[in-house]
Amino acid sequence: MKRTLGLLLLLTLSALGMCAQGLYVGVEGLKTFEKDQSNSNWEFGAYASYSHPLFMRLGFDVQAGLYTQYFNDGTTSSFMDAIPYPDWVPPKYDIYAVTFGGKLGAHLTLKVAGPISIFTGPSVRCNFFQKDYRRLEGEKYHAEDYDLRRAVMQWGLGLSGDFKRFRVRLSWEADITKACEDSDKAHQNGVMLSLAYRL
Repeated sequence: MKRTLGLLLLLTLSALGMCAQGLYVGVEGLKTFEKDQSNSNWEFGAYASYSHPLFMRLGFDVQAGLYTQYFNDGTTSSFMDAIPYPDWVPPKYDIYAVTFGGKLGAHLTLKVAGPISIFTGPSVRCNFFQKDYRRLEGEKYHAEDYDLRRAVMQWGLGLSGDFKRFRVRLSWEADITKACEDSDKAHQNGVMLSLAYRL
C-alpha cells in the first residue's frame, strides 16, 4: 500500500512538473561533508521547487521535499578508552543513525552564465523519525533515541546548475539554530553536494 501511494505521488508530481512552468520535480541524492567526518551523512529523497523571476537575472526559488538520511559514525571506542588499562582492551561500538523528515527552503537566485546560478537563503528541516543504532562487539543492533533536535534551521550559499534533466548543487550550509544540546556539536557547518534528476 505504501509503495502504491508513493508511486502515485511521484506520478502526480511528475505530471505537475511537465505542465507547470518554473516547477522542478525530481529525486535527489545528497552528500554532506563536515569538519568532523564522523558526522558526514548521505541523504536521499524527492523534492519540488518553483522558480519565479523577479528582475532581470534575479529570481526567487521555493523548495519542499521529503528525505531520509543515513549517518555513519563508523567504529568508535567506548568512554573507557580514557582509562589506562595496559592489559585490557575496551569494547568497540558500531554506530549509525537513520532519519526521515521533511524540508522547506526559500532562496534568492542570480543567473551567472548559461545554466549556472548563485543562490542563498534559509531552509528548515524537521525529522519525523530519528533513531541511533548501536552494536557492541558483533552483537545485534539495538535502537536508541538519536541525540539531535528534530527541527533545525540552516542558511545556505552556493552554486546551482541545470543540465537537461539533471540539477547539480554545491553549497555551504550553516546551522542557524542548535542541532543538539551538546555544546561541542551545537552548530554544524558543512559543504553539501547534491545531484537531482527531473521527472
